[in-house]
Amino acid sequence: MGVFPQSEIQMADGQAKKIGDVQSGDRVACGDGRVATVRRVVVYHEQTQMANYHNFRLTPKHPVRDPSSEAAMQPMRGVTSEN
Repeated sequence: MGVFPQSEIQMADGQAKKIGDVQSGDRVACGDGRVATVRRVVVYHEQTQMANYHNFRLTPKHPVRDPSSEAAMQPMRGVTSEN
């Protein structure tokens, strides 16, 4: 699975939405059954090596939530880059 504008994400209401159409304030379904509100949408227009994070392909700058602390973190710690 990758994080690209055409990839889809499940919204809190059960509908699918293209990631490129997600906006601040949208509510998305989390994998653990919770719902999260999108705080910020960041778009990068650059080519970069992708990182593998729990079966997701992300850019190295993509923030992810640390489930142990609820704090956002960068996935560069403990991820493997794809060659």
